[in-house]
Formats: sequence, C-alpha cells, structure tokens
Amino acid sequence: MPESHVVIVTGASRGIGLAIAQYLLRASHKLVLVARSAEPLQKLKAEYPGQVEYISADLSDFSVRNPFLKCNY
Repeated sequence: MPESHVVIVTGASRGIGLAIAQYLLRASHKLVLVARSAEPLQKLKAEYPGQVEYISADLSDFSVRNPFLKCNY
C-alpha cells in the first residue's frame, strides 16, 4: 500500500476541490477539508470515517484565526 499523507484541501465542498478530495480519499489519504459550506464536508466525513476532518470557514476573512488548531491530525 502506498504511503498515506495528511492533505489540506481548500474549496472542498464543490467543483475541482471536491473532485480532488474524493480522489485523495479513494487513495486512502487523510484530509483536512476547508470550505464555507459545512454540509458537503459533513457528508464526506460520514462516507470516509477516520479519514476526514473539516473546517467550515471563509479563509478570505482575516478574522478567522488558526482554524487548523481544532483538527485532530
């Protein structure tokens, strides 16, 4: 089995970000997903137990400080 990595994917709730997340999850990587919409991220976390942590935040908002501190990876 290839080496597994922890990967941060922004814009993971739709489009190319979602496609990249799904590809990496199928390759057994652990992901930290970031997007403004939490619902699609919750769905991925339920579909891939133990592989997904997510942060629902707008990274263009400078008031969001260190959202990655609440991740378990």
